Amino acid sequence: MGIRAEESPPRSKLRPVSLNASLTTRTRTVYNWLPIFDHMLSDVLDWHWKRCVPLHPVYIPEFHRDGTTGGYLRRLSCRLCIFSSDSDLLAIRKHDPDAFHAVSELERKIGFTMRSSGSLVEITETAQSVAAARDAQVCLPF
Repeated sequence: MGIRAEESPPRSKLRPVSLNASLTTRTRTVYNWLPIFDHMLSDVLDWHWKRCVPLHPVYIPEFHRDGTTGGYLRRLSCRLCIFSSDSDLLAIRKHDPDAFHAVSELERKIGFTMRSSGSLVEITETAQSVAAARDAQVCLPF
């Protein structure tokens, strides 16, 4: 798996190689292997750039050296992840409306949200309001 220690405090506590007890059986031994665990983001990007391996298009333009534009996420795991930040959810709503609509419709249909803080629609509307208020702030001279 492409998990890196740098990504979060809980991930930094993982081990690069560990026995996967839930998948190991009497006749099969399974390990979790994190080959880039100790690499920094800059190492991963450098590897891509040196080998001309393109990044997924959802990554922010700053991560690309090939002039790619239009990216909107700093991290990508699931198309729409429960661990996405509010700003990521807002970006997904804008740039991947099909995924956003599918999950928000499911939330509405089953009456359950994937986040305890509210529905995807509520979360993104609040994030949008906060961003709009921040952008509208006028700095007055002293």
